[in-house]
Amino acid sequence: MAKILIAEDDDTLRDLVVRALNDDGHELTVATDGVAALEALNRQSSKFDLLLTDVIMPEMLGNEVAAEVRAEESSTRRPSYCSLSALIW
Repeated sequence: MAKILIAEDDDTLRDLVVRALNDDGHELTVATDGVAALEALNRQSSKFDLLLTDVIMPEMLGNEVAAEVRAEESSTRRPSYCSLSALIW
């Protein structure tokens, strides 16, 4: 299964995503904002397969986290990236 880093500040949405991905057997690391996500990435010795972030978070937006990862990670360690939002227009 995939090794996934989830960065989501909304407790309800984060819990929902974690439950769904846990049920599928994925290895999860959870962060409550963008800064915590970058700290988790820096602590890991092995590569994440997917970075799943909220679009709007305190401290750092999801796309800013992705930009930092792209700048810091070599192409062989760079995870795929997907953003999500609870906003409904």
